[in-house]
Amino acid sequence: MPRKPDTSIIGKVFNDLRVEELTDERNSYGRLLYRCTCLLCRKTRMATKSNLIRGEVKNCGNHPVYTDISNRTFGKLTALYAIDKKQEKAEEKYGIADVNAEKNVMCHMEV
Repeated sequence: MPRKPDTSIIGKVFNDLRVEELTDERNSYGRLLYRCTCLLCRKTRMATKSNLIRGEVKNCGNHPVYTDISNRTFGKLTALYAIDKKQEKAEEKYGIADVNAEKNVMCHMEV
């Protein structure tokens, strides 16, 4: 007799994902997939119960990795604090922001 699907995690939050429902879809290993909603952007993602519990799936995958470089020194420059993208244009216009394009990090720099 087949096992009954586990619905105990529906409604729970794992990292930035909220489990919405158990679907009939299966992954390549035959495990049932849950439909999850990203709390950051409201996009959906499918994940197995074990992926969610182990933390292997943290969000929808569309968010850049943020590296906090506050109080780190780069030559004669010191990163003071992180800024968001809305401040980017204004602060770059006045020459007080530096963008590390490789890591996608914005920071306020002081000489």
